[in-house]
Amino acid sequence: MRSQELQVQEGDIGDWWPLVGAIVDSPLRTDDAVKKRIYDPKSKMTTAEARIWHGTDYHEKPSGEWNTIECFALNGDAVFRLNGKTVNVILNSRYREKGSTTDIPLKAGKLQIQSEAAECEYRRLEIRPLAAWPADVAKALPSR
Repeated sequence: MRSQELQVQEGDIGDWWPLVGAIVDSPLRTDDAVKKRIYDPKSKMTTAEARIWHGTDYHEKPSGEWNTIECFALNGDAVFRLNGKTVNVILNSRYREKGSTTDIPLKAGKLQIQSEAAECEYRRLEIRPLAAWPADVAKALPSR
């Protein structure tokens, strides 16, 4: 279904994948030939309709150890964190119907947990409503 995906695959935790036409804005670095779009809070805001790789402040634990993955989402924006460090930020979540040039906000919907036929274990899964950005998370949001 149409969504903003927070990748949980080992080695790629925090990558953003757009599904079924999702679009976002994000501060991106585009100087890598393989990882075409990399989250970089110091870079200019860019519209993206394809994968955004996690940033370089990346602290995944060794295989077999538990990671803490957080997705904070509010009003069409999201901050992805891995073990307490921001690894991706997406803003102005939206989509377009096929053949249209009109943006439609993507701010609500179902939660979907991916598996893609690979082993993935979760523990201590928490889902809570968010009425405002926690102060430490808000620091990751670019000024607008």
